[in-house]
Amino acid sequence: AKEKRLPFHDQDAKSILRATRKTSGYKRWMPWLTAYTGARLEEIAGAMASDVKRIDGIWCIRVSEESRALDGATLKNEGSERNVPLHPAVIAEGFLKYASKLPEDGPLFPDAKPDRDGRRSGTATKQIGRWMREKVGISDPRKAPSHSWRHYFKTICRRAGLPEEIHDALTGHANGS
Repeated sequence: AKEKRLPFHDQDAKSILRATRKTSGYKRWMPWLTAYTGARLEEIAGAMASDVKRIDGIWCIRVSEESRALDGATLKNEGSERNVPLHPAVIAEGFLKYASKLPEDGPLFPDAKPDRDGRRSGTATKQIGRWMREKVGISDPRKAPSHSWRHYFKTICRRAGLPEEIHDALTGHANGS
């Protein structure tokens, strides 16, 4: 049976995010965005530069079917389409400066080359996973370099006392209620 995926621990998160400061492009920003939004890596990898926008004065990343269609991807469920606010830590790290230098009609991560299925997430998952294991030392195979951020984000939401329906909305989880 497949072993259950584990969330990153606080120390894992600190180590990974600090290490990204020595990288660039998708290796620099995808871990920050998945850590602070709870978004699926495919949602972030498939984003367009124009998906980073200010909505009602709040910087967000738009997760929508339209953008993903350009990358050959679709959204997982109806609740996946959403605006996800960008955490002040992501903004303070310089993400908006990075995004503002990209052509609006282009991908948010042009350096993540599409895989044989035309998706940037396949390449990004493999490369970030290898980097985290080799350079950062995240060796537990139950900690998936991309998906463990979603588990970590949900853990942080629970610690903060956010109602489940709120963190489900932020992460694009289908809610049965």
